[in-house]
Amino acid sequence: MNKLPMYVAALMMDVVNGSFFLIAGLVAAAVTDNPILIGLSGTLHFGVKILLSVYFGHLSDQIGRKPLLVASCLILASAVMLLLLPGSLTVVYLSFMLAGVTAAMFWPVLGAWAGEGADGQELLDDLGKFNIAFSVGMTVGPFITGGLMGLSTLAAVAFTLIGILAIITFVLQVKEPPRQTKVEQPQVGTVPPFVLVGWIANFANFTAVGIVRILFPKMALELGISSFGIGTLFGLFYLAWLVTFVIMRVHSGWQYNPAPLYLLQGVGIGGFAILWQARSSVGLALGLVLFGICVAMTYYSSLFYCQDGQPDRGRKTGFHEFFLGSGMLIGPFVGGILAERFALQTPFAFCILVTVLAMIVEMGVLRQGKNLSHPG
Repeated sequence: MNKLPMYVAALMMDVVNGSFFLIAGLVAAAVTDNPILIGLSGTLHFGVKILLSVYFGHLSDQIGRKPLLVASCLILASAVMLLLLPGSLTVVYLSFMLAGVTAAMFWPVLGAWAGEGADGQELLDDLGKFNIAFSVGMTVGPFITGGLMGLSTLAAVAFTLIGILAIITFVLQVKEPPRQTKVEQPQVGTVPPFVLVGWIANFANFTAVGIVRILFPKMALELGISSFGIGTLFGLFYLAWLVTFVIMRVHSGWQYNPAPLYLLQGVGIGGFAILWQARSSVGLALGLVLFGICVAMTYYSSLFYCQDGQPDRGRKTGFHEFFLGSGMLIGPFVGGILAERFALQTPFAFCILVTVLAMIVEMGVLRQGKNLSHPG
């Protein structure tokens, strides 16, 4: 199966995704000054995502990947067009919820499709290309959209819609392999320790990603950074993902080895500490880059462990997105409360606490070293 079109689709989706979050974040900041209300938009988005991720991942194991991917793009187009309506919290919340349906439908399905028919080193290579592709998209998207938002919201939305059309075009080019007549899909299975560790680490890091995506635009505006500057900072954040993904694909000694995971989680804690105290664009950039290195490690690890030797790739990749989305749900909600009661940068202190607790739990899971009951 030629997987190149799906890698391009992943790249384009994160160009579009980065654009959506920047547009929606700036629209939300224009509608209200209340960080709690802004954070609630992220809670609604990721709440929808975690409710539906496992379902759509499991469904794709049964009916195929392509129909769900095309449907997810059409839903995202509706979410983007809503942002052209007169600004209100209702419009912002509905747009974020529709984008949540897209996230639940697109990423577990495309992630499972990217690893289809591969294990071990071949899987590492396939997922490496997939991760590099979407991180290029995340890097490029904010730079472009930040500049377009300086012109008008309409220009940024038009660019995003063109990107969605391109995704559909590339998805339709991929030929799905014939489905097996009987897929091994046990109702209750087991979760190997490294799969669970990947989920835990991903949950902790994407708690912080939720804070960055939803609350960072407001925080940066308060520090006097322009929309283009905010887009540039997001681009550097995602560039750190890209570089880390490239290194992890080339140097494969990290699989089933907890030491690199713990080391880069420590790097992430350093990034949070800088973001907590930073008052300049240089400090924000450094903190985001360090955090970006950390989150790339946990994402790649979790996605690899969910598929390597696993019979129910779609379902486990759905759980990968479930824990990722759970963190992104909690992050904006708790972060919004902390920002309202203390300061806009206080949520990054919360990120340090969550990461430390996650590392303690990860060590306990690996020390026990036993397969656990499947969570669903």
